[in-house]
Amino acid sequence: MLNPSPAVPPTSPRPPARPTRAYTILFWFLVLGQVLATFTALMAVGTLLATARPVVRWSFPLPTPIISTLPGGDSIILPLSANPEGIPQGTPSGVTFTAMIANYLVAPPSLSLRRVDGVSNHVVGQMHDDGLNGDLQDQDGVYTGGISLNEPNEGSIQFEASTFFSGVPDERFSAPFTLWVTCHPTRVLPPDMGKVVTDLATGHTFPSNDVLVTFQETTCARRNEIAALIGGTIAGTSPGTGIHQIRFPGTSAADVNGAIDTLLLVPEVLSAKPHLLGARASVVPQ
Repeated sequence: MLNPSPAVPPTSPRPPARPTRAYTILFWFLVLGQVLATFTALMAVGTLLATARPVVRWSFPLPTPIISTLPGGDSIILPLSANPEGIPQGTPSGVTFTAMIANYLVAPPSLSLRRVDGVSNHVVGQMHDDGLNGDLQDQDGVYTGGISLNEPNEGSIQFEASTFFSGVPDERFSAPFTLWVTCHPTRVLPPDMGKVVTDLATGHTFPSNDVLVTFQETTCARRNEIAALIGGTIAGTSPGTGIHQIRFPGTSAADVNGAIDTLLLVPEVLSAKPHLLGARASVVPQ
């Protein structure tokens, strides 16, 4: 009997050969080439999309400038105002002017009140912000000043305020204000409540002896002639609005409507309306 062959011990596997340095360089070179190719392709796609799609540009409206009464910015004088807005012709009358300043760094000590004549626009008074002589509050940016006028002719006069602001080289001016001079009373009379009637056709309530009229530019005498056409006189005016109050001997809504029809036939009459009662319709006496 043959003896079995002795077991052959297993042999250890050979370790894998390590890549050479040349193979490593070649591998990373291929990876880098793939990255560059991908980047180039993406750039080409982006360029194509940019040229094929219109560019959208958003636009927004500019904000409306807001005038600030706080210090700083472009120093200005806001529009001038006056009380009263009209004075009687040939009668010494006091007028108080008011103006506010805005966007200032340092408040000026005063504003000059100028009468606009198209030549020198000479100074006729000073306006102060000191809480005195009609100025309501000290250092609130609102300047007040009063003058006395006695105008021989009917018509209008313009005034403006001016001053120099600190840090601003040029004199600044307000918008002009128009003061009216009239031969008629410069205040509207209150409605005669004892003569209030109601127009059944419209439902409006008004005094039966008043009509409110506006005129084209004409003379005092001519306005009086027009008022006399309905047996009336011009009892009051609102100079700032140009409204003239004609008071006549009417006793009914029909009388008012008839007077309006007569007045509207006159070329110099721009409008004629009843003196409607109510906060929105009536002229508030001053």
